[in-house]
Amino acid sequence: MTDAEKKMKKYVHAVERRLRLPWEIKVRVMSDFSSSIQARRESGMTDDDIYAELGTPRQAAEDLNEQIQKFAIGWGVSRISKLA
Repeated sequence: MTDAEKKMKKYVHAVERRLRLPWEIKVRVMSDFSSSIQARRESGMTDDDIYAELGTPRQAAEDLNEQIQKFAIGWGVSRISKLA
């Protein structure tokens, strides 16, 4: 594993730790998040570009938590924990 891959793995893990989601949803969100990073790499973005776009792990996790909460509200669920 290269240093860049280790750094990205650490970043993704830091995002995952900050998600306030039930385990089943977190697994899916992190799978999609990792796929999103891979797609960005394949489109030619550097890891530094990806970090700049996503923000710190805290910012990325806050964005994901907010997106999932809005999605849940659209389903008529007042709190994401009710989906678990």
